[in-house]
Amino acid sequence: MIDYLTRRKDIDPNQVGCTGESGGATQTYYLAALDDRVKVAAPAVMLSGHFQGGCVCENAPRLHLEYSTMHYAGLIAPRPLFLTGCSGDWTHHMRERELVSMRELYKLYGREDAVDGFFQDEAHNYNRSSREYVYAWMNRWLAKGDPNRRRIPESSLPVPAREDLLVHDSPVPPVKGVIRSKQKLIRVWSKLHSKPEDVSDALDLLNLRMPPKKDILVKNRTPKRDSKGKVLGQNRITYGRFSDEGRLVARFVLPDTGHPTHLVVRSWKDESAWVRFTSRPSPALAKLVERGDGVIVPLLFGQSCDKEEKKFRDRVEDSYLYTSYNRTLHEHQVHDLLTTIRLAQVEMGIKSSDIRIVAEKSISPIALLAWSALCAQKEAGSYAGDFSGIDLEKISSWARRCYVPLILRLGGLAAIKKMCGRRAGLASGVSRRQSSLMPAGVRTRQKAMSLEALLQA
Repeated sequence: MIDYLTRRKDIDPNQVGCTGESGGATQTYYLAALDDRVKVAAPAVMLSGHFQGGCVCENAPRLHLEYSTMHYAGLIAPRPLFLTGCSGDWTHHMRERELVSMRELYKLYGREDAVDGFFQDEAHNYNRSSREYVYAWMNRWLAKGDPNRRRIPESSLPVPAREDLLVHDSPVPPVKGVIRSKQKLIRVWSKLHSKPEDVSDALDLLNLRMPPKKDILVKNRTPKRDSKGKVLGQNRITYGRFSDEGRLVARFVLPDTGHPTHLVVRSWKDESAWVRFTSRPSPALAKLVERGDGVIVPLLFGQSCDKEEKKFRDRVEDSYLYTSYNRTLHEHQVHDLLTTIRLAQVEMGIKSSDIRIVAEKSISPIALLAWSALCAQKEAGSYAGDFSGIDLEKISSWARRCYVPLILRLGGLAAIKKMCGRRAGLASGVSRRQSSLMPAGVRTRQKAMSLEALLQA
């Protein structure tokens, strides 16, 4: 729309303002924050420090993980900004909170005069009084009007007919190749999103950067003098990151010099299943330990919950607002794997390139995403995982096995393939059709492989 407006001969591109009410105000401050061609913004009855909008269109995935609409609206500074508020909605405290905060921000630019507002004792609205204050604000900054004139009366002329306001006289613009159906729009989106984004952008968007070494927090562990034993069930460490509140637990056996370490990733039914597995290692795992290899078996986010807790979590995570404010279970688990790799470096003296990630079927896509992030950051060893029964060309498979919002926007498996480069790995249970979609360095097998078989491969 801005492109269209600024290309018209009857419009001065240096005199474009934007205003809107409620959801329209949300669009106003996001547009103005991203496009400085909007010279003046006036979002009405929306900007709030405690309410971010209740519509799905205002709560895109990851949008509010770290920042609120106040932060986003602050990007408009130092361009002129006018807020309206009222007593009957979430802008009730606009005068003493949001407007004050914005003035403090504009003060840093020496532009305190470029932010103002209007408040009234009314319900959620964009009534005539509000509009007349916005007219004066727009006139002041776009037409060099009187800065002391706070309000301009609305014209008594009749509102133009709807058809006179339309750019085109048809529901869909009469342009060649225009999208006329929802199905075609979805096809266009799907094709666009199948192209992988830049690797650096993917790492940043999905927050897949390895944590700094100084961020690794060890909360408790078996004393180092006792950790040299080869009994998996006797070496335990509780850890996380200083930068968040997560708590991870792993059991481990340190490798002999020159031997690799196997990071075993499973979908544990509960913590007791993890305890049983690590207390009585499988024959394949015991053989690895016997020959001097290291083993790390973490209990990831959400895996220590009981059945009722998991049901509650699934119900909450299904909310349409959830991913805007929270990381999903699978996002946490990807981050946990990256944290565990860094922990092995910092606390156990194990090189990341010596760590082999081995994942059973139900969690292999999550482990593959974590491994691809390691590959992209030159921190990866090898990978082995089973994908039998998982069709990563289907959205439903991603939702069930690797629910990481925006992963498909980045290209899905194509993005993972690009991040992995030619790093060596193994993927079993992969159909002929999907084998070409896997990363170039990953050997594929059609036959499914158990965790035991993957450990021995």
